[in-house]
Amino acid sequence: MRYYDPHTLQIFITVCEEGSVAGAAEKISIVPSAVSKRLSALEEQVGVKLLERTKRGALPTPAGEVLLRSARETLIALERMHAELSEFSDGVQGDLRILASLSVICQFLPKQISTFMQAHEKVRITLEEKVSSLITRGIEEGRGDIGICWEDAHTKNLDSRPYLTDQLAIVVNAQHPLADKSGLFFEETLAYDHVEILPGSLVSLTLQREATALGSPIRFRIHVTTFDAACRIADSNIAIAVVPLEVAALYETAMNIKTIPLNDPWATRNFVACVRDYSKLSVPARALFDHLTNLNQ
Repeated sequence: MRYYDPHTLQIFITVCEEGSVAGAAEKISIVPSAVSKRLSALEEQVGVKLLERTKRGALPTPAGEVLLRSARETLIALERMHAELSEFSDGVQGDLRILASLSVICQFLPKQISTFMQAHEKVRITLEEKVSSLITRGIEEGRGDIGICWEDAHTKNLDSRPYLTDQLAIVVNAQHPLADKSGLFFEETLAYDHVEILPGSLVSLTLQREATALGSPIRFRIHVTTFDAACRIADSNIAIAVVPLEVAALYETAMNIKTIPLNDPWATRNFVACVRDYSKLSVPARALFDHLTNLNQ
């Protein structure tokens, strides 16, 4: 039986994810020459070329793709074994990675993670903010243990459970012509310039799709990556923004803005928590997944 060093497998995974030896070396804090030496030894061990060096960086060959998938599954299995064995002596412990949308991170998730970590002090959690398409892909590829995203994302290949619901709203300057409205349909906002938050996100694509269906494409005047920036743009009366109602409410007292709920059915969003295979989750991952989803039933 051939032995594959888990540390070398992790280095190989990191090179594939970062797209370069230098990027991987920086991320895992070792010198590039050591990374290259590990990769050469791995290729010699398997007897095939695993990486192709191109102008775009280091890309896995077909054989490399097979190893990448298997290496991720192997390291997940080792982590699960370690967590399950450790539970006998030390209680639930381990390292978990959550991939979540900006809306979830800004509204619900931090407090829920806090209550879980108070009960399980030996669990360490890495939280990464990503758009929904990258969340589902990351969970499918083993880059994260738990994903939380809008249910409209493609989760059919994953085990998912209902999470929470939020409401989208329009944020405008307090002197804006729409500011006196108690509720709005999205169509009523299309005469005005909008802020695009996280270009390429599911919300951005949904707004574009709905605007096109209404026969009046949305005008994105400015692009930002955070809700804070979007609210500040609205406060400056440069453009209006679509943000979660609960998030916007946090900024109303500090800014000269008005928050108006959107009445369109799609503006009420259901989120889901998803994993690749619930039956194969490690003990801490299963505990966290149950914690997040049971809280919201």
